[in-house]
Parts: sequence; C-alpha cells; structure tokens
Amino acid sequence: MEGNLKGLQRIVGEEGLRYDWERVFRKKPRSGPLLEVCPSNKEELAEIVKYAEETGLKIFTAYSTFFPSDVDYKDGVILTFSRFKGLERIEPDSLVAWVRRGSSFEEIKNELKKYKGVKILVPLVSSSDSVVESYASRVLLKASNRYPELPFATLHLVLSRGRIMKTGEHALSEEMGDNRDDPGPNLSRWFFGSDDYLGIVYLSCIFLFPEGERGCLIFKARIEDLGGIYKDVCRKELVQEAIGAEGKVLKRLSGIDFEDGFYVIFGFEGHPDLVKYQMNKVLSLMKGVQRAGEYEGKMVDQLDKNWTADGIVSYGYIPLSKLTDFYKEGKEVAENIIFSSYSRGGCAGFCAWNSGDWTRELTLKLKKEYSMVERYLPLSGAMNGYMKLLKKIKEMMDPANIFNPTIYEGAKHVES
Repeated sequence: MEGNLKGLQRIVGEEGLRYDWERVFRKKPRSGPLLEVCPSNKEELAEIVKYAEETGLKIFTAYSTFFPSDVDYKDGVILTFSRFKGLERIEPDSLVAWVRRGSSFEEIKNELKKYKGVKILVPLVSSSDSVVESYASRVLLKASNRYPELPFATLHLVLSRGRIMKTGEHALSEEMGDNRDDPGPNLSRWFFGSDDYLGIVYLSCIFLFPEGERGCLIFKARIEDLGGIYKDVCRKELVQEAIGAEGKVLKRLSGIDFEDGFYVIFGFEGHPDLVKYQMNKVLSLMKGVQRAGEYEGKMVDQLDKNWTADGIVSYGYIPLSKLTDFYKEGKEVAENIIFSSYSRGGCAGFCAWNSGDWTRELTLKLKKEYSMVERYLPLSGAMNGYMKLLKKIKEMMDPANIFNPTIYEGAKHVES
C-alpha cells in the first residue's frame, strides 16, 4: 500500500488523504482499506481512476453516511467527496442548478437564499445528506404526491480510463435545454440508481422549484384507513406531501415530541389563497378524523428538511390495496416504516430501515409479490436475465472491475 499511498498523494495532496476509518464505518470492516481519498475536483477524480486501473486498485464509494462493514474492501481505497462541494453553475430563471456531489441539502439551501423564490425538493428519508447521492439513488421524495418524477436532469460521471461522460443532451452541448433523456436510446438511465457500479457520479444538474406559501395539517388515524385517505384526498390534487407513520418514527426523524399512534401529515404549497382553499377542502374531506393540530406549526418547517436515517434505507412502492398488509408484515423485520403518497395517490411509496450497521437482508425481506423494492434484483443473487445483462454491461463499462466490485454480492453468482 505504500506505493499506492505515494501515488495517490501526488494526485490529491496530503490534505486529500485520511486514515480514520471511524469517520466512514460504524465498525471496523472485516478487511481493509484504512485509507480514505478525497478529491477536490473532477480532474483529480479522473486521475484517481486512471491510477487505480494501472495499479489494480479497487475504488469503493457509498450512497450513505456510513459504508457497510460486511463488504470485502481488500486491495481498495474509500473514495469520499467532502472536499468537492458547492454549486458549479445555476440558472434560477430556468430553474436548474449544477451541484457537486459533496454538497448537503442544507448547504445548497443556503446557497439558494441568494436567489429569492427557488428551492430544492428533499427526500422523505435518506441514508445520505448529499443532494447528488440522494437524487441519483432515486429516493422517494416528501413531495412525491405532487412531484413524482426524478428531480434531476443529467449526471456527469468519470468512467474507466478517467473518461468524462455527460448524460442526456449534455453529451452534445451544455448550452441547450437540460433534457433528462438522451437524443436516442436512453443510455443515461444505466447510471440512475447504479451506486457507481459502472462509473463514478460527481455532478448533477438538478431541477429547482418555485417557493410558495406553506401549510400543514396533521391527523391521527389508523393504518387501515391510510389507503382510503390517499385515494380520497391525494387524487384531488389538493396536497403536495401526504406522509403516514407511527408517532415514534416521526419523533426520531423530526425531533417533534409525537405521542404514540399513527399519524397522517398533509403539506401544502402555493399561492396563499390557493393553500387556504386546499386546506379547508382537506378539512372537509377528513371530517370525523381526529386532528392533531398541536404538531402542525413545527412540522411546517420539517417538510423542507431532509430526514436522515440511522441506518441505510430500503425503499419501494406498493398498491394502495396492499398498504395495510405490507405494513403489518414489514413491521416484523423493520424497526421503522414511513409511507408517502406517490403520483397523486396512484400508489404508496415506503421507506424502511433498522438502526445500526446495514446488510442486504432487510431489502430482500421487504420484497413481496406485490411490492417493488429498489435494488432487490441485484442484491438477491437470482439467476435471471437482468443480472446477466448487468454483468455484461459491467464488463464493458468497467473492464478492470475497479468500481465497487463487491457492492452487489449476488452478481458474482451470475454466469456469463
């Protein structure tokens, strides 16, 4: 490792190397590395990738605050982005901004204060406070009832041999509109949710949204009623956020002292007169359901904050008809479950997590016949066409197998 240490130090400098494994792991991993490399720009990142391929070094990244400790990190280094922060460019009139990977939601929100009337959307619950990591992971948004689509346009990546790739129409020119899709076969989407398995994401062009008057209503309900509430309220396009969870889960996330019970939170945003009308309409639709107004004032501020979990979040989508069944079964394996209405009450999204170190076990246990769980297929190790195709793409995009080679443990079971 001494030779690699000197080689990497030439690229990032002494200030770009760290040796404290407790910063990035909950507990010491079963096998190396103890070296964390922190590039400060895309040029350093590209040089790290080229150096890794030349020397056979593996590069490990994470889309969470901590790296999982049950992965084999032999012959590798940890790559993090704490020195790669800020806005690279912003066009507030076009409602787009280019965000570097190391930037947190709070940091970008503070940057946007210079431009009145614009905001970013936040995850319902995320394993990471990085804007780019959360968006590229396709995490569920708090505002997914109103904004179900991915909140970013394009990604910029470093591929094998240090090549730079810009997805979508940025592949042609950065002067044209920020269309999220390619002008041909949609190759960009290989990288959405891929966790740097095919290349390392370092920048994203994200969408901004106009700010409006905020409002919040909270009700104490039963989990058995949540599907009906989403169907009756959310499909009328009255609410932006529609969140359901136990009080103890909401307390852990928000710090608000919720009592025991199951709660439904509705968030509103827009012109003051419109918000007033929408809130009154929801109150009429929820007539007969106990209102928990004592929490509403504090929750308004929480609706635009990224809630980070003490553990890596598993998330996915279920039909409303199966919401209660999923909750009861999921409670047997997950300490925390929270729901969000998705796409105007078309279905329910969920986030589930356990405290402490992460394994793939929870993701696998949450998969039911009716549930779509993110990352289930690559983590399951199943012998199927998806995994065979993923393996072929991996061999083509990363022939030296340096990018997160053990992230999908199941992939090693797939035959060519």
